[in-house]
Amino acid sequence: MSRTAVRALVGAMLATATLLAGCSPQPGTAAVVDGERIPQSDVADAIDDLGPVLSSTDPAAMLSFLIISPVFVQVASEAGVGVSEQDGASFLDSAFEQSGQTPPATYSDAAVLLGEQAAASTNLSGLDDSSTALSTITERIAALDVEVNPRYGTFDPSSGSITAISLPWIAQG
Repeated sequence: MSRTAVRALVGAMLATATLLAGCSPQPGTAAVVDGERIPQSDVADAIDDLGPVLSSTDPAAMLSFLIISPVFVQVASEAGVGVSEQDGASFLDSAFEQSGQTPPATYSDAAVLLGEQAAASTNLSGLDDSSTALSTITERIAALDVEVNPRYGTFDPSSGSITAISLPWIAQG
Protein backbone atom coordinates (compact mmCIF):
# COMPACT_ATOMS: atom_id res chain seq x y z
CA MET A 1 0.00 0.00 0.00
CA SER A 2 1.39 3.39 -0.91
CA ARG A 3 2.12 6.02 1.69
CA THR A 4 -0.68 8.20 0.28
CA ALA A 5 -3.19 5.33 0.56
CA VAL A 6 -2.10 4.64 4.15
CA ARG A 7 -2.50 8.31 5.06
CA ALA A 8 -5.95 8.39 3.46
CA LEU A 9 -6.98 5.25 5.34
CA VAL A 10 -5.68 6.61 8.66
CA GLY A 11 -7.43 9.93 8.00
CA ALA A 12 -10.71 8.15 7.27
CA MET A 13 -10.35 6.07 10.44
CA LEU A 14 -9.68 9.17 12.54
CA ALA A 15 -12.65 10.97 10.99
CA THR A 16 -14.88 7.99 11.77
CA ALA A 17 -13.63 7.82 15.35
CA THR A 18 -14.30 11.54 15.75
CA LEU A 19 -17.79 11.14 14.29
CA LEU A 20 -18.62 8.22 16.57
CA ALA A 21 -17.24 9.99 19.64
CA GLY A 22 -19.15 13.08 18.50
CA CYS A 23 -21.67 14.34 20.99
CA SER A 24 -20.84 12.33 24.06
CA PRO A 25 -19.61 14.90 26.56
CA GLN A 26 -19.60 12.02 29.03
CA PRO A 27 -19.18 8.34 28.33
CA GLY A 28 -22.51 6.55 28.18
CA THR A 29 -24.47 9.55 26.89
CA ALA A 30 -27.23 8.77 24.41
CA ALA A 31 -28.26 12.39 23.89
CA VAL A 32 -28.10 15.85 25.37
CA VAL A 33 -31.34 17.86 25.20
CA ASP A 34 -31.20 21.53 26.11
CA GLY A 35 -28.18 20.76 28.28
CA GLU A 36 -29.81 17.77 30.02
CA ARG A 37 -28.09 14.42 29.56
CA ILE A 38 -30.02 11.27 28.64
CA PRO A 39 -27.79 8.32 29.57
CA GLN A 40 -27.63 5.20 27.42
CA SER A 41 -28.71 3.31 30.53
CA ASP A 42 -32.10 5.10 30.37
CA VAL A 43 -32.61 3.80 26.83
CA ALA A 44 -31.68 0.27 27.93
CA ASP A 45 -33.86 0.49 31.06
CA ALA A 46 -36.91 1.59 29.08
CA ILE A 47 -36.39 -1.22 26.56
CA ASP A 48 -35.96 -3.77 29.35
CA ASP A 49 -39.07 -2.59 31.20
CA LEU A 50 -41.36 -2.08 28.22
CA GLY A 51 -40.09 -4.64 25.71
CA PRO A 52 -42.87 -7.15 26.39
CA VAL A 53 -45.60 -4.67 25.39
CA LEU A 54 -43.82 -2.88 22.53
CA SER A 55 -44.04 -3.82 18.88
CA SER A 56 -40.43 -2.63 18.43
CA THR A 57 -37.53 -2.22 20.81
CA ASP A 58 -35.39 -0.15 18.47
CA PRO A 59 -32.97 1.88 20.64
CA ALA A 60 -33.11 4.90 18.32
CA ALA A 61 -36.91 4.98 18.48
CA MET A 62 -36.81 4.62 22.27
CA LEU A 63 -34.33 7.50 22.49
CA SER A 64 -36.61 9.61 20.28
CA PHE A 65 -39.44 9.11 22.76
CA LEU A 66 -37.18 9.95 25.69
CA ILE A 67 -36.20 13.19 23.93
CA ILE A 68 -39.75 14.36 23.15
CA SER A 69 -41.68 13.00 26.16
CA PRO A 70 -40.96 15.96 28.48
CA VAL A 71 -42.49 18.29 25.90
CA PHE A 72 -45.78 16.35 25.92
CA VAL A 73 -45.84 16.27 29.73
CA GLN A 74 -45.15 20.01 29.98
CA VAL A 75 -47.77 21.00 27.39
CA ALA A 76 -50.37 18.79 29.09
CA SER A 77 -49.63 20.49 32.41
CA GLU A 78 -49.94 23.93 30.85
CA ALA A 79 -53.25 22.93 29.25
CA GLY A 80 -54.68 21.88 32.62
CA VAL A 81 -54.58 18.13 31.89
CA GLY A 82 -51.22 17.34 33.47
CA VAL A 83 -50.05 13.91 34.53
CA SER A 84 -48.04 12.59 37.46
CA GLU A 85 -45.50 9.81 37.76
CA GLN A 86 -48.31 7.69 39.23
CA ASP A 87 -50.40 8.37 36.09
CA GLY A 88 -47.46 7.21 33.98
CA ALA A 89 -47.02 4.01 35.98
CA SER A 90 -50.79 3.36 35.87
CA PHE A 91 -50.77 3.81 32.10
CA LEU A 92 -47.98 1.23 31.85
CA ASP A 93 -49.81 -1.16 34.18
CA SER A 94 -52.84 -0.94 31.88
CA ALA A 95 -50.70 -1.63 28.82
CA PHE A 96 -49.26 -4.73 30.45
CA GLU A 97 -52.71 -5.88 31.59
CA GLN A 98 -54.18 -5.43 28.09
CA SER A 99 -51.32 -7.39 26.54
CA GLY A 100 -51.59 -10.22 29.07
CA GLN A 101 -47.99 -9.67 30.14
CA THR A 102 -46.63 -9.38 33.66
CA PRO A 103 -45.25 -5.90 34.42
CA PRO A 104 -41.88 -5.49 36.11
CA ALA A 105 -41.94 -5.17 39.91
CA THR A 106 -40.94 -1.53 39.52
CA TYR A 107 -40.52 0.67 36.48
CA SER A 108 -37.38 2.64 35.71
CA ASP A 109 -37.66 6.42 35.67
CA ALA A 110 -37.27 6.32 31.89
CA ALA A 111 -40.18 3.90 31.50
CA VAL A 112 -42.36 6.03 33.80
CA LEU A 113 -41.55 9.10 31.69
CA LEU A 114 -42.75 7.24 28.59
CA GLY A 115 -45.93 6.27 30.45
CA GLU A 116 -46.42 9.91 31.41
CA GLN A 117 -46.00 10.91 27.77
CA ALA A 118 -48.62 8.37 26.68
CA ALA A 119 -51.04 9.51 29.40
CA ALA A 120 -50.41 13.17 28.51
CA SER A 121 -51.09 12.41 24.83
CA THR A 122 -54.37 10.76 25.77
CA ASN A 123 -55.37 13.75 27.94
CA LEU A 124 -54.40 16.26 25.26
CA SER A 125 -56.35 14.42 22.56
CA GLY A 126 -59.48 14.81 24.70
CA LEU A 127 -59.26 18.60 24.70
CA ASP A 128 -61.71 20.59 22.60
CA ASP A 129 -58.73 22.47 21.16
CA SER A 130 -56.31 19.56 20.82
CA SER A 131 -54.93 20.94 17.55
CA THR A 132 -53.50 23.94 19.41
CA ALA A 133 -51.74 21.63 21.87
CA LEU A 134 -50.36 19.58 18.99
CA SER A 135 -49.06 22.74 17.29
CA THR A 136 -47.40 23.80 20.54
CA ILE A 137 -45.76 20.39 20.89
CA THR A 138 -44.51 20.47 17.31
CA GLU A 139 -43.05 23.97 17.75
CA ARG A 140 -41.32 23.08 21.02
CA ILE A 141 -39.83 19.88 19.65
CA ALA A 142 -38.48 21.83 16.67
CA ALA A 143 -36.90 24.35 19.07
CA LEU A 144 -35.09 21.74 21.18
CA ASP A 145 -31.30 21.84 21.16
CA VAL A 146 -30.58 18.12 20.68
CA GLU A 147 -27.25 16.39 20.27
CA VAL A 148 -27.57 12.64 19.69
CA ASN A 149 -24.76 10.16 20.08
CA PRO A 150 -24.02 9.17 16.46
CA ARG A 151 -24.40 5.48 17.30
CA TYR A 152 -28.18 6.16 17.38
CA GLY A 153 -28.30 8.49 14.37
CA THR A 154 -29.33 12.12 13.99
CA PHE A 155 -32.35 13.88 15.46
CA ASP A 156 -34.84 15.34 13.00
CA PRO A 157 -36.67 18.15 14.83
CA SER A 158 -39.41 18.32 12.20
CA SER A 159 -40.51 14.74 12.90
CA GLY A 160 -39.18 14.31 16.44
CA SER A 161 -37.46 11.12 15.39
CA ILE A 162 -33.94 9.82 14.95
CA THR A 163 -32.71 8.66 11.57
CA ALA A 164 -29.75 6.34 11.15
CA ILE A 165 -26.50 7.73 9.86
CA SER A 166 -25.49 6.17 6.58
CA LEU A 167 -21.85 5.15 6.50
CA PRO A 168 -21.35 4.20 2.83
CA TRP A 169 -18.02 2.48 3.46
CA ILE A 170 -19.65 -0.07 5.79
CA ALA A 171 -21.49 -2.91 4.05
CA GLN A 172 -25.16 -3.12 5.00
CA GLY A 173 -26.52 -6.64 5.65
